[in-house]
Amino acid sequence: ENTPFRGADSPLAYDPAEVDRADRIAILIPGALASVEIFAPAQTWKASGYAIVTYRFPGMDGLPLDHRLGIEDAATQIAAFTGRYPGKAYRLLGYSTGGPIAISAAGRIRGCRQPRPPVPGQHEVPAECG
Repeated sequence: ENTPFRGADSPLAYDPAEVDRADRIAILIPGALASVEIFAPAQTWKASGYAIVTYRFPGMDGLPLDHRLGIEDAATQIAAFTGRYPGKAYRLLGYSTGGPIAISAAGRIRGCRQPRPPVPGQHEVPAECG
């Protein structure tokens, strides 16, 4: 039976030591059926002091296909993650399906500015928190 986040692995992939050290964290959320590899260029942000956290969809990027994806469930899990690391600045970046997840998560994160709606043709939705 598919239940939310039943798997042993978290949909959030990151290096805990890197997150602990960083003052700023970028949470990158791809579109449905898209790999987190679409955000490969964002790895250069590490040089600017960001830790990188990626959200993986069920059945993608090594995450088992053993739970369902719900936009609100994903947003809740991302917001809970930020609650475990208070005092850090967050940048949420969602592409396609990741956009609504980023917007919903931003609304749940304390101190987060709700992102402006994307302009026609824009598929990435950034939000800054902290």
